[in-house]
Amino acid sequence: MKKLLLMLVLLFMFGSGLHAQQLLNFAPVGAEWYYDRGMTGPSLSATFFKRFQCIGTTEIDGKECRVIQQYYKYDCEGNTIDSVLNRYLYVDSLQVYEVENNNFYLLYDFSKTVGEYWVIPEHWVYPPYNDTIFVDSIKPFVLTNGDTCQAFWVTNTLRNYAYYYRIILTRFGGTNGLFHTLQLSGCGDGDLRCYLEDSILVYKDYYRECDYSYITGGIPESITPDIMIPNPVSDHITILTSNNKIPIKSIEIYSMTGQFILSVSHPSRENITIPFSQYHNGMYIMKILWQDQSCKTYKIIKL
Repeated sequence: MKKLLLMLVLLFMFGSGLHAQQLLNFAPVGAEWYYDRGMTGPSLSATFFKRFQCIGTTEIDGKECRVIQQYYKYDCEGNTIDSVLNRYLYVDSLQVYEVENNNFYLLYDFSKTVGEYWVIPEHWVYPPYNDTIFVDSIKPFVLTNGDTCQAFWVTNTLRNYAYYYRIILTRFGGTNGLFHTLQLSGCGDGDLRCYLEDSILVYKDYYRECDYSYITGGIPESITPDIMIPNPVSDHITILTSNNKIPIKSIEIYSMTGQFILSVSHPSRENITIPFSQYHNGMYIMKILWQDQSCKTYKIIKL
């Protein structure tokens, strides 16, 4: 009996240690994140990317921190600026901190459980606004390379003013931004396109290549049709088109790995309902093509 108890204790300790060790590998040297970045306006349409790379480690206040190099080529007006900035992360067991001016600011707290929360002390705006992150659910998540991690589904208090991650993955952080950032009208960061470790693809979001960029000097008004898609979904996907002046030509839905799921051709011009109960919970990409050949993608979350 004593031997059995000892084995259980050792197993528990080993399992906990393994979990902590996995989190210590958060943002290893060689990691790369590619996030959508773009803007739209009356005279410019731009889709490009923001890249983060873990290029090494450095000691800050006696702690070994990751050096995260941030890069993007264009500013919000489409000018080439080749912006490069080094930022810093510190991983302490189940918490990840952003480091700035030798101060450590909590970014992710993977020790929290459903119903709990953590507070991000805002240091990038004045006056500072703390943001509270509520954990709504925690679910297993299968990555593109077949590995699994935990997905924290969260909401934040300042969601109308600051980007935050509806989904945070324990492997590499937020799917809508690595760091907490302000929303900018008409210009800002978007979904995570790709995450790699040592040039090996670990996660890919949708059909665009990791470093895809496109800028044009004018955009048709129809590029932003007036539709609404309630999200998350459960048994069906609803597309509210009552104010949309441009007919939808087709709708296609793909998995996060790019696998084709279904399509709907020439749907009714009224509100559209697509049955979806037979598909697994998770994230999907919906591509809508309008009759004027404009196209837009939407992320769909099925619970």
